[in-house]
Amino acid sequence: MSDTLGLLEEALQLARELGYRVREEPLGDLTGGGCTIGGTKHVLLNIEHAPAERLDRLLAALA
Repeated sequence: MSDTLGLLEEALQLARELGYRVREEPLGDLTGGGCTIGGTKHVLLNIEHAPAERLDRLLAALA
């Protein structure tokens, strides 16, 4: 689990360095994902989900 948390933190830092605005919020049943609003790239992650699932969602948005 700690490896997953470390990878998630690294991926979050990378996303921000690439210009993404990352928000981690409780989203209920929604998983989150990436989108572009007004030319700005955003990634929403469901803070209620396990770190591994958030990491998967973040990496999918960056791909």
